[in-house]
Amino acid sequence: MARQSLANYVKTEDWFTFTKQSFEFFQPYFEIDYPFKKYDQILVPDFNAGAMENVGAVTFNDSYISRGKKTQAQRMRLANVIAHELAHQWFGNLVTMNWWDDLWLNESFATYTANLALAENSEFTTAWENYYLGAKQWAYHTDQRPTTHAIQLPVNNTDEAFANFDGITYGKGGSVLKQLPYYLGKEEFRKGVNNYLKALSYDNSTLNDFINHLGKAADKDLNSWQQHWLYQAGLTTI
Repeated sequence: MARQSLANYVKTEDWFTFTKQSFEFFQPYFEIDYPFKKYDQILVPDFNAGAMENVGAVTFNDSYISRGKKTQAQRMRLANVIAHELAHQWFGNLVTMNWWDDLWLNESFATYTANLALAENSEFTTAWENYYLGAKQWAYHTDQRPTTHAIQLPVNNTDEAFANFDGITYGKGGSVLKQLPYYLGKEEFRKGVNNYLKALSYDNSTLNDFINHLGKAADKDLNSWQQHWLYQAGLTTI
């Protein structure tokens, strides 16, 4: 849905193609059919964010509408945000983090799986190269500033939570999650995610719930990994 003054400029073929491809990837990946009764995508004037994953109705900033022909980079960005918000329908809506200190996990997981979906089930087979040049560089730059922080840190209120929408929350968190399928095994990681979603459907969860399900699926203790990668700020050095 879009306002009438911009409706003629919406490239519906792209929107429906990218959305269908995301559904085709996520439903078998999570082993859970889309959990809600409908799925709307609503382009909102003057929306104060890129997009937001309300249950069954994602709101998008209408800057995603181009009056002219989109570049390939713009099309990839649109495909990415569609996949990102759809991933949240499972990871974020079907299972919701209990408190803002796990906001990074909610966003980083959608960031990681959106790029995975693009790389494996879309025309954008260079999604990971694009991720490295964009989100990961953002993470590196943010992590070298005096204002950097650990990925996981205490959050006392919503003001603190929104101050942490940065390169650590999205870029570094997504990069750290990308390690886990290599460390645990791709299928073990996927199975851990599936078990987590099934065990906590329509419930609240914590980082430890997620980590414990991954570790159990791969038969590995992730405590040391968790302490090194999630609770320390700054770039790793040799």
